[in-house]
Amino acid sequence: MAGTWSVKEDEGTLVVIQQHEGDLVATASYPSGAETVSWRAEGRISKSGHVTMRLVYTQPHPSDRWKPQTRTALLSLDGTWLEGHAAFEGGGHPFTWKLAEPNEAEP
Repeated sequence: MAGTWSVKEDEGTLVVIQQHEGDLVATASYPSGAETVSWRAEGRISKSGHVTMRLVYTQPHPSDRWKPQTRTALLSLDGTWLEGHAAFEGGGHPFTWKLAEPNEAEP
């Protein structure tokens, strides 16, 4: 999963994923009105392509507008799409990421 991913729901947002074996860290920043929103997610990917992540907003912080999320997803067989669901207090939404630029995972 290591690489840069494009968020389908927001074509301008890119997610950068670093991977070490089954562990991963994803980060993103994007403009939202007058502020820049940034988040970081840590998680795991199984050999079968199931992904679980815990996402927290790092900017603006603290904010009651941006809730921590639990994300679950499945990586496509060709490794170019990630589709899943983001759950947070009071709601949730589906998400889709498309691989824009692959990188090698760390050994």
